[in-house]
Amino acid sequence: MVVAQDSTLLALRDQLIGTTLVGTSGVPFHLRELLGEGGQGWVYKANYDEPDGMWVVVKMLRPDSVNDETMIRFRREAEVLRMLGAQATPTPNVVRFYDHGSTTVDTGPGREPVQMPFTVLEYVDGVTLASVLDGPPRCSLPAERVRRILRQVVRALETVHAHRVVHRDLKPSNILLTMQGLTELAKVTDFGLVKLVDFKLTQTATVAGASLGYAPPEQYEQGNERVSARTDVFSLATILFEALAARPAFPYADGENPLRVISRQLTGPRPSLARDAVQLSPELLGQNAFLQDLDRELERALQADPERRHPTVREFWNRIEPILKAAVAKAGPAARTPPSTGVGPSGLAPNARTDVNRWSVIGFSTRPPIELSRPVARVLAPAGTRTLRSALVGGDGTMMAVGPAGFGRWDGASWSDLPAPPGVEPRAVRGITRTHDSQIVVFGDRGLASILTPQGMAEPLGSPMPDLCFHGALCDPSGVVTLVGERLSREAGVVVQLARGEPPRIRFVEWTPRLRAIALLASGVVIACGDAGALVRVALPELTPIPWECTGHLHAIAPRPDGGASIVGSGGHALSLSQQLSVQLEAVQTTRDLFAVDLGVDGAMWCAGAAGRVMRRVRGVWERIPVDASVTSRFTEIGPTNDGVLVVGDSSVWGTLLRNDETLPGQLDALGLVCGGRQ
Repeated sequence: MVVAQDSTLLALRDQLIGTTLVGTSGVPFHLRELLGEGGQGWVYKANYDEPDGMWVVVKMLRPDSVNDETMIRFRREAEVLRMLGAQATPTPNVVRFYDHGSTTVDTGPGREPVQMPFTVLEYVDGVTLASVLDGPPRCSLPAERVRRILRQVVRALETVHAHRVVHRDLKPSNILLTMQGLTELAKVTDFGLVKLVDFKLTQTATVAGASLGYAPPEQYEQGNERVSARTDVFSLATILFEALAARPAFPYADGENPLRVISRQLTGPRPSLARDAVQLSPELLGQNAFLQDLDRELERALQADPERRHPTVREFWNRIEPILKAAVAKAGPAARTPPSTGVGPSGLAPNARTDVNRWSVIGFSTRPPIELSRPVARVLAPAGTRTLRSALVGGDGTMMAVGPAGFGRWDGASWSDLPAPPGVEPRAVRGITRTHDSQIVVFGDRGLASILTPQGMAEPLGSPMPDLCFHGALCDPSGVVTLVGERLSREAGVVVQLARGEPPRIRFVEWTPRLRAIALLASGVVIACGDAGALVRVALPELTPIPWECTGHLHAIAPRPDGGASIVGSGGHALSLSQQLSVQLEAVQTTRDLFAVDLGVDGAMWCAGAAGRVMRRVRGVWERIPVDASVTSRFTEIGPTNDGVLVVGDSSVWGTLLRNDETLPGQLDALGLVCGGRQ
């Protein structure tokens, strides 16, 4: 084994990009980019056979990680995936295996070449379940989406267990989510810790590779003699709990002694949705009977003694899935559009229902309880005449909105007026957003930046700045609000940070007349975009431009679960910003201006724009969602809901559901009014 220094390893890692590996049957694999790295290896995106061939993933062991134990794991994963792929009816829910081999790599003058084992796997264009659960923001998933995802994971595990194989490392980061058309597909990956039940491998430090909080206690026993299919039952139950409760079943802090986590698994109370959830899936709220049923099965599946658990993942799932289905069915539209309590999202009490024609709303349901074929647009209210500037979509399908005519609230079926807070002129409001503690912030003309209190009052965030106009805002957990916009007396963009009791921090951006939107990436990096192609990293006092082709105005930006962001703008521009802040133009099936973008509940990015355009990002391409040709609204807002996406425009109120053309006509009215979302 050759042990290289860190700098040498980094050089070798980067040196491999652009090289070609030769597989066991002579097929070349052209390494293109580094997708990720872990404690023992590197993962590359590569082309199969031809330099522009189909995408695959190449996993390579680092030279300093090659030893007998890691080689056993590496070869075992390849053998198991090869075996699973060779069956007569392979499952689509397990990542496919293509090749396994070793290559000799020259490490430079004066150094001996090193052997690097590699495995070639299916490339899945998507995100991990872990990235979806971790946010931002961290929140529970809708119970119906959890059911659909884990149903597929169970199918994968059944196939694996049928071959007398135990996965042993099942966790959210080893479940990949991708889209096939309008269907979300889950794939189980990373079989490096699998155990063939007929074998008894002596384990030492490898056992520490099991993932804390997801692996049951028997995985840490010497010899692993009690590891069985019940081991994967435990891990599956921890994932179910986390997805429904917005917190791990067995949480642990960074640096915490692993023995304390295992001790809690052995002797601590079993996790309970009714007791321990940070945030329950919306369909489960207030449904105590279903929570008790779920907790009973979770308690059994999460027992420290494997003999007390469900014997198979199928038996566990056959008990869980009917409960989830029943909870979703009983919740029905009430879980998404509950009766009005007389209080709007900001605590403002709405007046009696007045103008139902104020703004346009389109709901795109991505989780209907039927098989999907294509989206169908549906009118939710008649056409109106008033203009919308900004809207704040709630998780239950309600919405607070503002336009020159005033504030309003959408309850999922109709509009009602909200009184304007004293001191806030609706005509001056250009945007509305939410703080991390669920307060409402409005901003706009003449330096307007105020927090709306539950009593309906407006508290200015700072002194008036009449020379500024704000178009976008970002609220961080510390209470700091960062606004972007323009300076009216001179063409220049502006970034302002406001915190209560502190003077504002102001920086001007001379290379753009205005900034329009700002977003926080998962990495903590703040990005703003605006006119003349402005794309800026914001780290006050520094403002660093991010270069790209600069061929249009940029109107909106939203973070993606993979750590990057999607940015849309004029002329159908759509940019993909990577976590490393590199920019790539993406194909878009429209040339109309795009004004809004956000992450949908289905895990895909959605955007909307002029002339009734609604787009959805599928494998790096923005596909146009068919909407009735009579819809010509200029869509300016888009927001995720528990059931899909709410799209808001200026001339009509529309709803969209996904269904088979002639299926379930009696349910259309109910489904068409569903407009839920994550808070």
